[in-house]
This record gives sequence, C-alpha cells and structure tokens, in this order.
Amino acid sequence: MAVEQVIVGLNCDLDKVHDDRESKGKCTLKSSYMHRILKAGAIPLPFCPNAGPRAIKRLLTMVDAVILTGGDDYRCAFTAEQLKHPSLEPVAGAREEFDKALVAELQQTDLPVLGICAGMQLMTIQAKGSIFPHIPDLKNNKIIHKDKTPDVYVEHDIKVRKGTLLSRLLGPGEHTVNSRHHQGVTSSGGLDVCAVAGDGFIEAVEDPSKPFYLGVQWHPEEKSTFGPAFQGLFDSLVHAARRGGKE
Repeated sequence: MAVEQVIVGLNCDLDKVHDDRESKGKCTLKSSYMHRILKAGAIPLPFCPNAGPRAIKRLLTMVDAVILTGGDDYRCAFTAEQLKHPSLEPVAGAREEFDKALVAELQQTDLPVLGICAGMQLMTIQAKGSIFPHIPDLKNNKIIHKDKTPDVYVEHDIKVRKGTLLSRLLGPGEHTVNSRHHQGVTSSGGLDVCAVAGDGFIEAVEDPSKPFYLGVQWHPEEKSTFGPAFQGLFDSLVHAARRGGKE
C-alpha cells in the first residue's frame, strides 16, 4: 500500500557525560538531517535513546523509513586492546545499547533504511563485518578521510559497483563525496559492497535481500550540492517508503 505522508525515524545522540536515563543531559540531532528529510517531502521523527531497546518495536510501528545517523565510535566494533586507542571517541553507552537493538530489529523488517557514516558502520558491525580503528595510523595511505580541523569535510572519489542499489540511484563509476571519519570499513560481513574508495576502504554497503537497506560512509546531509549522492539519497529513501519499501 502506498504511503502518502511518509514519516522517517532517526536515532539521536546523547551527551556522554549524561549517560544514565535519569540525567539532565541533552538528546541531540543535527538540523541538517531534518532539513534533508523535509526537503524530500517527509516528516522526521527523532528516536530518543533514553527510551531504551524495549521501545523500539513500538517506535518502528510509527514510521515508514529509518535513518541511522552519524556520530562517534561504537565500542562493539573493537577488541579490548583496540578500545585503548587514544583516537577512540565512544558514543554514550545508552545510545550504543539502543542503536544496536534498533539495527537488529530493522533487520527483521522491510522498512527502508539509510545508514550514514557511523550508521553504516553499525550496519556493518551487525552483519559481522570489520572496522579498522584509525585510518591515519596507515602512514602511506593515499586518501585523507578526515581533516584535522573539527567540522571540516574533505572530499575524495569513490567507485560505485554495477548492479547494486547504489548504482541504480547514482549510476555506476566514479563519484565525489565528502568525508569526515577516522575509522574505515574493511569487511562488509553479510552485506554487499556497493562502493569503495581508492585506498580500498568500503564506502557503501547494502543488503540485496531487502527492498532498501543502504549504508554510506559519507555525509549526504552536510553537502550543499543537491546531487544524487546527497539530497538524492534522502529523496530515494522517501520514495521507497511511499512505495511500501521498494525503490
């Protein structure tokens, strides 16, 4: 059944210094996500991680699609030794607990899903893929994925593989994307790879068994260009929701 007024759920960030559910900390979501969803003609509905994993089934009955937003690092991707890396900036524990349960539940549905940056990484972790903890440790790596200046995005090319959902949305071949991540996906686990950077790090994954289950490493919500790799991804997600899940 076609959906006329699409509602898109989004997971939110939580102050790491206010990590318990009784605190007075802030639950936040970048307005750029809201802008992109509204631009696509849908309504954003933030999911507060304080609600806890038990609320997820009910929350998913209220939405037609979900965006897994970017953020800091998920501890569950790394070994105890890797967690000692000085670059690690873990998300709040309550957010990680909620987000892991959210992705697990989404895998049991056919809701359209778009994962962005850390969202894509969490999709990969859930699919038993692998994350390299800090790309700058690779001294001879030829691509910069994150600028040293906070909130500054670099750009690099990716290559989209033919026959994937992403190739249908963007077209196969090279595309330029923005980037601000210090960790990189090296194995997609049970997901299909649909784009890679020139240094081999995975830039997009998908689950072809689902109508629309796509993760991208770049930040389409931040780019000012309204091209297919940016606003177009939000438009495609909403279009898939209107069609009952399929793009």
